Amino acid sequence: MKTKSEGEDTIRYIDDTSDQIRKESTELRDKIVNHVDALLEDHFSELAQNVKQNKDRVAKTVAAVSDRHLLMAQYLQTLRNIDQTPPSILVQDYLKIRRQFEHVTRSSPSKLRLKLHSHFAEDLSRILQVTKFSDIKTDIETIPLRGIDLSCACMKMICDLTGSKGDITGGCFLQNGEIVLASNSSKELLHYRNYELVRKVTIGMQPRDVVQQTPLFILVSEHHNRKGNVGQYDLNAFKHVEKILQKDNNVYSLAVSSGFVYAACSDLILKFDSKGNVVQQYKVDKCTFSVAINNKNEVISSNCEKHNVTVMDTSGKKMYLYSHEKLIYPYGLDVNFSGEIFVAGNGSNNIHVLTPTAELLKIYEVESPRSIKFKENSYMCFVGSETRTTKVYEFKEYLHK
Repeated sequence: MKTKSEGEDTIRYIDDTSDQIRKESTELRDKIVNHVDALLEDHFSELAQNVKQNKDRVAKTVAAVSDRHLLMAQYLQTLRNIDQTPPSILVQDYLKIRRQFEHVTRSSPSKLRLKLHSHFAEDLSRILQVTKFSDIKTDIETIPLRGIDLSCACMKMICDLTGSKGDITGGCFLQNGEIVLASNSSKELLHYRNYELVRKVTIGMQPRDVVQQTPLFILVSEHHNRKGNVGQYDLNAFKHVEKILQKDNNVYSLAVSSGFVYAACSDLILKFDSKGNVVQQYKVDKCTFSVAINNKNEVISSNCEKHNVTVMDTSGKKMYLYSHEKLIYPYGLDVNFSGEIFVAGNGSNNIHVLTPTAELLKIYEVESPRSIKFKENSYMCFVGSETRTTKVYEFKEYLHK
C-alpha cells in the first residue's frame, strides 16, 4: 500500500513539475521576446537619429556649395563686363575676388559620399543557431523496496581506502559512486575511484567535511586559526573557486538537502542557499560537530560534550534525544535512505545504529571512528578513522538469525 501511495504521489509530482516547467519556459520566452522588442525599438530610434543627422549634414553641404556657386556666377558676370568697368573699380573687384578665392581655397570645399551600415550583434544572431529550448532529463533513483533489519545485520568490510592515514573527519560519496575524503591534519582532499586513490590535492586550509553541491562542484568546510569557511571547489580540477560562507569560528560537518546546505558550527547549525545566504539558524549545545538531514528534512546532530544525538523538526523544535553509556564523543553521523541514524562514537570505539526516532537498534564495534557517510540509496558507507585507514563497509542481513 505504501508503494502504491508513493507511486500516486510520484505521478502528481510529474504533473506538477511538468506544469512548472511549462510556466518557466513560457516566462523565459516572454522575457526573450520582450528583451528583443526593446532592443529593436532602441535600434529604430538610433537609426532615425542617425538618418536625421546625416540628412542635416548633407543639406548643409549642399547649401554651402550653392552659396559658392551663386558667388562665382556673380564674379563671372563682373569679369564679363571688364571692358565697361573703370580701372579703379576693376582693381577693387579684382582684390575682392582674389580674397574670396583664397578663402574658398583655404576652406577645402568637398562633397559628401555616405554609406549607411548596420552590423547586427553576433550574440543576437546566435539565437538562430539554438535548436532546443532546453534539455529535458529525468533523474531516476532506484530505492530498495525492502529494507534490512539492522538490529540483526552484520557490518561487512568491503575494502580499505589505501592512502588515508587517519584523521579523516569527513567526506562523501559522489553521484557517480566515487569517494572524496577530507584529511584534516594533512590539509588534503583524497579522491578515490573504484576504491583506488587517483588524486591527492593539498589545500590552503584544514578540511573538515565534503558534500557534492552539483555534478560539477563540491563544497568543503575548512578552517585555519579558528576561522572557518565553506569553499566551493571545481570537481574536475579540484581547484578552489570561491568562498560560499565565512565564519569567525570553525565550520565542521556539512549536509545537503532540497537545494540547501547545512553546516554544524559548534553552537549553531546554519542553513544556507547555494550563494551562501543564511536562511535559518538552529541553536544547539556547544560542541555540536555533526549534522545530517533525513528524507523528512528533519535536522539530526550529535554533541561531543553531552555525548548525545538530537533530532529536530524543520523549525528547530527538539523531537527525539538519544544518549547511551557506550556512546562517547560522537563526532560524526549520517542517515541512510530509509531514515536510520548511524553515529560514530569516536571515544567509545563503536557505531550506534538508531531508528528515525532515535531509538537504539544495534551497536557495532569499530576502532576510533571519526566520520561515517553513506552512499545514496544503499547500505554501503565508509568510516573515517582518527588513527587508522578509512574502510568501506556494507550492512547485510544474516542469512540465519
